[in-house]
This record gives sequence, structure tokens and C-alpha cells, in this order.
Amino acid sequence: MTGTYSIKFIDDTGNRSDNAARIIVTAPDPQPNQIILTEREDTDVPPFQGEKVNTFYDATFDGLLLDGTLLWDSITQNIDDLSNIDFAGPINSSGSYEFQNKVDMGAIFNLMLKRRFVTSGLFVNDLIDSRTALIDTWTEFDGTQADDVNAKLLVATTDIDPATSVSASYEQSGTTITITKTDHGYSVGDFVVIDFTAGSATDGNYEIQTVPNANTFTVTASASATISSGTSCTYGANFTQFNTFANGEYTARGFKFKCELESNDPAQNINVTELGFEASVKRRTETVNTSIASGTSAKTVTFANPFFTGTGSLG
Repeated sequence: MTGTYSIKFIDDTGNRSDNAARIIVTAPDPQPNQIILTEREDTDVPPFQGEKVNTFYDATFDGLLLDGTLLWDSITQNIDDLSNIDFAGPINSSGSYEFQNKVDMGAIFNLMLKRRFVTSGLFVNDLIDSRTALIDTWTEFDGTQADDVNAKLLVATTDIDPATSVSASYEQSGTTITITKTDHGYSVGDFVVIDFTAGSATDGNYEIQTVPNANTFTVTASASATISSGTSCTYGANFTQFNTFANGEYTARGFKFKCELESNDPAQNINVTELGFEASVKRRTETVNTSIASGTSAKTVTFANPFFTGTGSLG
């Protein structure tokens, strides 16, 4: 990925190098691809409209950050005494942001993806009285270099329509939830978002644990319960797990994207100021060696490898 990278080294005892080395990388682009979609979550109005867990958009920093762990009802001191109301209490150690829209190519194609990802670390609780971690664990005392944070950009793919919604039934025994649907076609290790429209099971993104037969699959709930069979639910397309989004070529029909934020110091935060991707297809030429009869009627030419011609539901 083209850009300037700052690198610090850490030895096996946890000591860090004093200064970061900078490396400038320029990726070669010998034959430009055909760009079909450019997505930026940070330039939406308002920015970052996707699903947030322990994260929020802060207009002051103009980016996506981890929020504080202190709940409003738990604040006991005067509001005026808080150094920063958005980051009250220690910073959450982790959070996530899922992009607002999925990408649907309409069929399975090879797609080149290039990420847009700009982040920086910062101290939001840099006063001595605001720092809750033991002083022996501080990696930075002066509050000038926030390098105990990280962010990752992830992608998951599916070979079917990402907007798929299937009506089914379920039952729960202990922590095992059994989904019943004739010829569901899903496999162990697939991830599927399930909406339990009846009963007390918790909606969420589940990994399929077992496939007893063609008509059932099981997932594991976080809490034990007993729910009778025949209770209604709906589930979506089967996606892969979220994997690290590296620039490159992907083969699938549908794509969804997620950003994970981490902090190992409750005084440090990470600011995601640019978040998105560029999707493109390779330019190519194919030929068909069969004869085409002359005439005034329209002709259909079928290529061995289909071309992406566009779709109204791309993203």
C-alpha cells in the first residue's frame, strides 16, 4: 500500500526503541484497473454511519475513536470536574465499526481491493489525575507519544447475495441453538447473522458449529436457555470470518468490511480519520473463435469468463 510507514521495534522484555523509523512505499501500477466503486465512511454526512460497538465519531478530532468506560449514571463527581465528558473514565480496551453498506457484485467475480486507512494515536486522558493504570505499566510518561494503540481493517466475503434473508425456525437447549431450514446449503465455519424474531435468543453474528444434516445447523449462544422447537427466526448470507484486509485480488460475490480498534493503555486512544476502500476490476481482452452469422438481428456472444458490466446494487 502506497504511503509512509512509521515503525518502532520492541524487544522480548517489552522495551521500545526511542524513535520511530519511517519507510516510504510506492506501490507499482503498471496497468491501471477499471475502478468501479470508491467507498469512504469518513466523508459520509454525517461521518461513520455504520454499526458501532464501544466507538463513536468525535467532531473535535474529526475521526472514529474508542469511547470511555464510565456510564453516565455512574458519574459521581461534578460534570465540570471531568477533563473530557466524551472519554469519561478509562478508555475501552477494544471496539469496532462495521461499514454501513455491503458490496454486491451481482455474481462471483475477481475484484481488486485497495484500502484507505489513516489512523493516529493520541492521549485523551493525559493529566496525572485522569490516568487510572498503574504507573509502572505506563509506556509513555510525558503523554506525547501514544503508541500503545492499534487499529485493523477487516473484510469478509460470500458467494451468494449478501442481502439474502431466509425464514427458518429454531430451538435452544443449553447453549446450543439448532436452526432448521430445508436444504440450507451452509457449512461448518460459515458466519451468519441471525435475527430471532420470536423467543428469547439473542440476535447476532454466529459461527456455524455443526451441520447435522442438510436441513439443520447449530450455533452456540452466550447464555444457556430452553426454547421449544418451531420458534421463528431469519438469517442472512453465509460469510467467511472477518480476515485482515490486505490490498489484493478477492474472488466472491459479496463483501462486508469492519474496523477494529484497540488500546492497551486506558489513557490512550486511536483516531481513525480516513476509512474506506477502492474496488476495481482488471482490464482484459477475450476472444471467441466460433463463427457469427450475418444478419440484421441481434447477436449473442458468450465468453468463457464473464465480464463485470455493472449492477445497481453494487454498494
